[in-house]
Amino acid sequence: VLKKLPLLEVSEAQREGAFREAQLMRKISRNCPFITQFHEVLLCRGGTVLCLIMEYCSGGDLRGEICRQRDEAEGQKFAEDRLLRWASHIALALRHCHSR
Repeated sequence: VLKKLPLLEVSEAQREGAFREAQLMRKISRNCPFITQFHEVLLCRGGTVLCLIMEYCSGGDLRGEICRQRDEAEGQKFAEDRLLRWASHIALALRHCHSR
């Protein structure tokens, strides 16, 4: 997946945040199956666009799953085992981040 940020169209704080995100993703994404893998950061178009190259997650993301449930399931709740699995994955990802 290619995540692009046009550097000329954002504030200095947003640019700094994007570079911090790239550094952080490079540091934490290795060796954890619960964090999207970061591959590379590039400056493109003469340094005006920051590009983050990351793993493609074919199953989508948690936000997308929550929105699908809200829109398609008409008020049905998620199964408890599914919620527990997500919570454990999030906890393991956080543990990995804090160990770095």
